[in-house]
Amino acid sequence: MQTAANYAERYAAMSDSGLADLVSGDLDSLNEQARSAFQAELRKRGLTLAKLRKQYPPEPPSSDDGSNSRSSLVQEFGFLGILLVGFLALVLYFVLADKPFGIQVATLVAYTGYVFFFVFSNLRSSEGYDLRQRAVRRKVPHLLVIHAVFLAIVFIGLTVALSLRPTLPASWLEPRGRRGENWFELSILLIVLVTCMFQVHICRKILSRSVGVESSKLTSLNS
Repeated sequence: MQTAANYAERYAAMSDSGLADLVSGDLDSLNEQARSAFQAELRKRGLTLAKLRKQYPPEPPSSDDGSNSRSSLVQEFGFLGILLVGFLALVLYFVLADKPFGIQVATLVAYTGYVFFFVFSNLRSSEGYDLRQRAVRRKVPHLLVIHAVFLAIVFIGLTVALSLRPTLPASWLEPRGRRGENWFELSILLIVLVTCMFQVHICRKILSRSVGVESSKLTSLNS
């Protein structure tokens, strides 16, 4: 059970924006001891609740509570996005295949689309993360950096692989199956898919941790 002293110490260590996030809804979200400690901290800083909210306006209600919230369009219809990305990738391959770095560009576009929808869409095996949540949005810059690194890896790897294609044994380039694919193309596709799933796993793990920490923090502050 938290005491008034515990709340006072915790609130003293928080920034003004952190205090604003704490009462983004209403002071009634805090218990009596937490509310008293919160108001005492505001007085120490020469702030009022109105001034704090004016400086850090509360965000509109979203799915931050993590329960019974309406899913976003990306979450609900992400599977359509996956199909659209697949179609777009095929078009780009046909249009850019003979152009310098055309295959790389088409691959990176498809790769980006698949990563996005596999992270943020509801799939049969997992639930997507809602971009309306603060805990998710705060990690977006981090996820973009990770994505840039993976794009560079895929681009360099694909460029090297294509440059080595003329040196491969003829058996690796011999058309097989109904679609005429060969072992070289299948190997490239498999490596890109594995890389994509690995990045999706990393991104989902980061978001899961962020949402969990945010939820635990709110529960702790209100208990």
